[in-house]
Formats: sequence, structure tokens, C-alpha cells
Amino acid sequence: MTKPGGHEFIKLNNENLSMADQYIWDNAQWPFPTLPQNAYKGQQLIICGAGPSLEQAHNRIKQHHGHVWACNSALNYLTEHGLKVTHGCAIEQTERMYTEVWTDPPDVAYFLASSCHPGLVTHLMKAGIRRVAFFHNFTGVPGEYELYQNCYEPTIVTGEGLNVTNRMLGVALHLGYSKIWLAGVDCAISEDGAFHAGGATQDDRVYMDGTPEFSAAIGTPDRHWRSTPDMLMSAIDFAKKQQKYPSRVKIIGDVLPKRLRNKNDEFLDRIVKWANAEEHQRLMAGVLEVDTENS
Repeated sequence: MTKPGGHEFIKLNNENLSMADQYIWDNAQWPFPTLPQNAYKGQQLIICGAGPSLEQAHNRIKQHHGHVWACNSALNYLTEHGLKVTHGCAIEQTERMYTEVWTDPPDVAYFLASSCHPGLVTHLMKAGIRRVAFFHNFTGVPGEYELYQNCYEPTIVTGEGLNVTNRMLGVALHLGYSKIWLAGVDCAISEDGAFHAGGATQDDRVYMDGTPEFSAAIGTPDRHWRSTPDMLMSAIDFAKKQQKYPSRVKIIGDVLPKRLRNKNDEFLDRIVKWANAEEHQRLMAGVLEVDTENS
């Protein structure tokens, strides 16, 4: 293996990515395996995000006989409620994952991005966790693929969608699961203002309010939708994955991705073409230019 070098760590808009190549190198020093393609071919899986609708998926999880992946704080929620979890999943590149979220990690298997903060792996080791496997989460740093080839056995590189649950869906598809249910993938705030399962409220991120025209266009005329730019783009990714794999990928709950899954590419593509994603409280209908009759 060759230690990374030859270029300075780039400074990206996302400060958390500026050390990604160093993290990839550091994590390669652990003697953990990588995930081989089709390792779970033909098996069934539930991937759990931490959206508020996860509270409605208890029975499905209890009745499920396959694997259950819990992303980020969904792991805390499910274990606190005595629900089955086989794997905790994370791509986080900050210390937050182990200083705030998985402070007391349960004894399950863990699938981690090779670019995650190395302190997370150390934290799991100190907690007695030994079942860890790596995959690659595309970050875009220079020399990334060379690092993967030099430092790791061949494994999956996932890169679609902006959030951990989207990325884990990509991993699951390459692992060969025949049926994948998505739970807690709201990609929006619930009607009562909850942001996460368990009642966590909104934070200080940039939110986008949907107008009545947007609600009518997706078949929910009496519902007010509120989301964020990254969650909205993730909802579109989930919707397109369900369109691409209609018998393989299923969405649990009346959540935004499910409402978008029957919309055509023209409609979905218009959602993401906002001029300035940081503009506070940008209206979805202004982005969409909604045509409720023809969309």
C-alpha cells in the first residue's frame, strides 16, 4: 500500500470532506474486510432512516425475517424500542457520529464508509465492537479511486443520493438483495413538526415550504410539505430507484418519495433546478413551475 501524498488536502465547500483522503488511508489500517458484490444475493432487507414515519414501521420490522439496517440515529431509536437491528450504517465524516449519535453503540454488525471519521472506528473498538466491514462512499477528492485500489480489497463504491440512507440503498442493490424495503425515509418534516423518529423537532437548517399547488401536483391537496434541499433531492433519488426497480425496492409509509415515485422525469428534474439552494424558505412551487394537469 502507498500512503497518500503528492497533493494538498483540498478545501471543499463541505468542510467535512477536506480530510476524506486521509480518513480513507487511516481506516485502511484496520484489519476489517470490505463488502464483496452480491454477498447477500436473494436475501431480503429493511433499510431504516431516522425520519418520523419510522414509528409506523414497528410491525413490519418485527415480522421481518431478513436483515435490518439502521442508519445513523435510527440505530438508537430501534434498539431503544427493542426492535431488531442486524447492522448499523454510517458514512459520517465528523466526530459527531460517535460524540453525539452512537455514544453507546449496541453490539451489532457495522457497515461503514471507508471515508468515515477514523475516530468512529476507534470508538467502536473501545466499545468491544469487532464486526465491522467497509464499503466506499464517493466523495470526489483527488486520487480517490487510486486510494481505494491501493488500500482496500475490491468492494462497492456508492455515490447516488445526498444522505446516508440513499447511499446505503446503493450498497444494498450491489450486495444483491432481492427485496429492499425503505422505512423512515420521509425526506420531509411531519405534519406535527417532527424531524426524526421519536419527536425530534426541526433544526436550524435551510427549509423549503411547499405551496398548495405543489401538494395538489403530488396528490396530497390537504397536506403542507416542508423539506430541505438535500432531503428533497434524496426523495427524488428514492423515487427514481423505486421506478427503476419496482419489484425490488419498496417504500414504507405515506412519505414524500412514495408520492413522487409516479411522477415523470420532467417533473422530478424541475424540482432540483433551483437557482440558489441556500435561499431561505424558497417555495417548491416556484422551483417546480407546477402544471397540475399535465405533470
